Amino acid sequence: MRVTVLGAGYMGSAMASVASRRGHDVRLWGTWLDDAMLEPCERGSEHRGYR
Repeated sequence: MRVTVLGAGYMGSAMASVASRRGHDVRLWGTWLDDAMLEPCERGSEHRGYR
C-alpha cells in the first residue's frame, strides 16, 4: 500500500516510520522548514528527532 504523510514533524515522522516498518511504500512530505530534518532521511540516516 502507498502511504503519504503530510507534515514531517515529530508526529508525522512517527506515523511514517510505523507505516514503513509495516512494509508500506511511504512518502513523507514537509515544508522548507523541515529540510534540516528530511535531508538526513534522504541520505538514509536517522531522522534527527529520533536521536
